[in-house]
Amino acid sequence: RGLSALQSGLVFSILAFDYLAGSMRAPRLVATFGRNVIVAGALALAAGHVATVLAVTGGGHIAALAPGLLLEGAGMGLCLAPITGVVMAGVGPQHAGAVSGLLSTMQQIGNAAGVALVGLVFFHYAGSGSPRGFAHGFEASTAILAGLLVAVAASARRLPS
Repeated sequence: RGLSALQSGLVFSILAFDYLAGSMRAPRLVATFGRNVIVAGALALAAGHVATVLAVTGGGHIAALAPGLLLEGAGMGLCLAPITGVVMAGVGPQHAGAVSGLLSTMQQIGNAAGVALVGLVFFHYAGSGSPRGFAHGFEASTAILAGLLVAVAASARRLPS
């Protein structure tokens, strides 16, 4: 849309500030609602991705991105910030090191595989360099992210309460 680097950064600061706010609220919410906070965060993040795609494909004003970015930021804060505490809450001290290491390893593997998958799909469509190719790549890769986040929400239901 012709934004400068500074303007683009300011647009995405909406996501960053809401991520911070979600992260700050997450401990109190987890104390009350347990793993359901992670479920809600994953679903909010998925909904934010869908809203962002709709805003981009709708061709409206840049302000149309705000609802999606707010949902994405809140979802990240509610999903990512408390995951370690929720997982570790059900682990005895004798297994804490192993479970912590396993969680960290799985997060790293998931991040690497996710970047590879989403990048592969995006560049499959965007490889032509055409604006429509980039748009289709964005839509397809974001749909995959939203689907994976729904799977995360379903999986999070199995975490200790």
